[in-house]
Amino acid sequence: MTEKRNKVDHNSVADPQKWTLPEPKNVIAALDSRKRSTAARKPQGSHWVFSKKIIPVDLYAYLMLRFGPPNGFAMTLRSPSVDNLIHWNYTVECPASIIDLSGMDTEINAHVYTVEVEESAWRELESTLLSEFEVNKKALAGIKKQFEKWHLFVNPYKRLTSIVDQYESKLTQIDVRAPDPPTFPAGRSDLAQFHEKMGRAFDLQQEALALCISLEMILPVMGEAAVNLLMLLFAKTELRNDKRLMQKFGRDQIDVRIKSLHLHCDGFKTSIPSSDERFKDFLRLMNRRNDTLHGNIDPNKDFGEVIYFDQHNIPLPAEQNSFPEITLKHMLADLSKERTLSSIDVVRRFVQLLIDSLQPEAKSLVQHIMNVPVLGREAKTGRIGSILPTARVAAFPGGE
Repeated sequence: MTEKRNKVDHNSVADPQKWTLPEPKNVIAALDSRKRSTAARKPQGSHWVFSKKIIPVDLYAYLMLRFGPPNGFAMTLRSPSVDNLIHWNYTVECPASIIDLSGMDTEINAHVYTVEVEESAWRELESTLLSEFEVNKKALAGIKKQFEKWHLFVNPYKRLTSIVDQYESKLTQIDVRAPDPPTFPAGRSDLAQFHEKMGRAFDLQQEALALCISLEMILPVMGEAAVNLLMLLFAKTELRNDKRLMQKFGRDQIDVRIKSLHLHCDGFKTSIPSSDERFKDFLRLMNRRNDTLHGNIDPNKDFGEVIYFDQHNIPLPAEQNSFPEITLKHMLADLSKERTLSSIDVVRRFVQLLIDSLQPEAKSLVQHIMNVPVLGREAKTGRIGSILPTARVAAFPGGE
């Protein structure tokens, strides 16, 4: 016959006012009992994942108000970073058992070691905690003032590099070197197949065109985002604290901003040399982007083939190409797969120029920050940092 698990009255767990700091010997006894039950394949205990009604900062502040800093064993295993499986851990005692409360990446777990707790008791606990938060609202606000307050924001540079990487991969896979239109049908029966092949050829060029234009527009912004990120990270204190000066920097011409980075920011070992070809190539790319952005057209540019006309409407191509070939060939006009891929390299080399101008510690920080999708800004000091844990799947500690 299966042995029934121990049951516990709702009030033993569901009333946090009855929680106390545990005696070490009681914690050890609970752990030993759990180990024995697990070895006997009759695991004791009960788990609960709190609903989203229980806000992490509220529960943590409440536990800190009641019991001081986190006292759970998992705190001894934490690394001095946000990359931990368990971010905080409290161990408390109720009349019936030991309770572990743990803040994970995606949830808050509760674990009672030696008794089984019914779902109704867990739900009652949540309701009681919400009441406790309200009753202690003023005291909890005082606790929260001790915490650093960070505001999250999207890292524009990382977002743009992700788009560029994706578009680059797609463009690399497209073969647009020599778009060959299908042979014109000899008879009516071949007409449908001809139109289908022509459609595929045009779709291929159209996809390449969309990728090239998108990249040519995004790439200069990616380089500019790198400049602005350095300013955000390393702006001198007097500049960081002056909103008007920061706004002025953002309105300056891009070449002026780049040249003055070492004047406005800490962390640079040298100025950005304007004579460096990586600098010059990036400015050329910026100028070319401006033409595309504003739709500037210069019909005097030699984009491709010449077509003569007689009597105003008799076309006479200067080369032996069919009109479908001419159309396909010139869909990309002054754009090309090769030029766009080269433009990607221009921006990456420019960003590397910026990084190479930094001192070693600043360089290491930037190389990390540039790869972080979401950053944080500390409200009081304005510090910028990577504050979210590395993505992973949370697990129940000691689950069955």
